[in-house]
Amino acid sequence: MAKLSSELSATLIAEGINDRSNPTFSLEYSRARPDQPDLAELFGVPAPDINHLTFQDDTRRRYGRHQYGGSLTLDWRPAPATELKAISGFWWMHVDQGIGDGVLGVR
Repeated sequence: MAKLSSELSATLIAEGINDRSNPTFSLEYSRARPDQPDLAELFGVPAPDINHLTFQDDTRRRYGRHQYGGSLTLDWRPAPATELKAISGFWWMHVDQGIGDGVLGVR
């Protein structure tokens, strides 16, 4: 924040994200607690058979999100009963992700 004069101040905010996190995948194949139903039982869908997995192709293999931006706020008070505010901003984002050609599972 900068106080340019007694009537004018400026606030500049700059932000950036560079996310190259690893893709994750999880598979539930049994109850966590014997007295509680697992997700497959709870929603009435077939449970995955961990011994007969065949193909999976819906998990990303690479990921990169680059996001940068900023905003500038100007506060101007030309008179005691008058206040003007101007806000300007810009954001740029690029996402690079790849879905693999398929991963053969355990057979």
